[in-house]
Amino acid sequence: MTLRANKPVPTWRISGKPGRHRRKDFWVRLPPPAYQTAQVDLKRLLCMIRFIGKGLGALVRLCFFASMFILLVGCSSILEQTSALVYTEMLTEIVSTNPGTEVSISSKYIYYQIMGATADDLRTQMNQFGRTDENGRHWDGYTEWYVTWSYPYSITDEGCTLGRVEVKVDITFVLPQWNPPANVSPRLVEKWKDYLAALELHEEGHKEIAIEAGYEIWRFLNGLSSYSSCDELEQAADAATEEILERYLQREAAYDQETEHGATQGVRFP
Repeated sequence: MTLRANKPVPTWRISGKPGRHRRKDFWVRLPPPAYQTAQVDLKRLLCMIRFIGKGLGALVRLCFFASMFILLVGCSSILEQTSALVYTEMLTEIVSTNPGTEVSISSKYIYYQIMGATADDLRTQMNQFGRTDENGRHWDGYTEWYVTWSYPYSITDEGCTLGRVEVKVDITFVLPQWNPPANVSPRLVEKWKDYLAALELHEEGHKEIAIEAGYEIWRFLNGLSSYSSCDELEQAADAATEEILERYLQREAAYDQETEHGATQGVRFP
């Protein structure tokens, strides 16, 4: 799992202006004809040129639309084969705050799509499109959490103390999602439901560890006494919170070892 402290994830915004397309008409000025027959011939020539131009334009447009149609058909088949690459953010945010504390909890679920009509198909797709952690290990499900905190300083006659402490726990779940085809075996559907329920149960365990870490940091920061300087107070707060986070990382590792990354909870497929 990944944990970062007091470093919010940056949000990038891309903006731009829509382009404008202007049609341009080109005109050719011909010298006046010397006599009537030449004038008639020139008019016919112009009509012929315009007719040919319109025909070529229509042909070019036809070729363009035909090529676009072929391209779209090809892309649709490619997307159908690689639809598991699409990650869908199903639930943007759920925020809850415990009364009496300034700890907010935000949960987000991201699903990657898999396809298949057999258990081997689903296993192959999860192996191919599941989450890979920073160590290169593959997981069918993944939980990532961040704990951030903020506080103002308050300088009194007793020294430097912390003001109102706010802690936020951001949790992101990455899970597989399968829409069974019409002709799939009902037994496979039930097996998948049991597996997904066990996987979600295991990831919820990681969520509980993250929440406990956030509450312990909040309790510690609120219990800090005053220091002679704000620099000393900040150093003490940073050292203690880092120790707390490291301790909960070890708890996560012990949780995964105890459950064999969810295998003892039923996270086995097929």
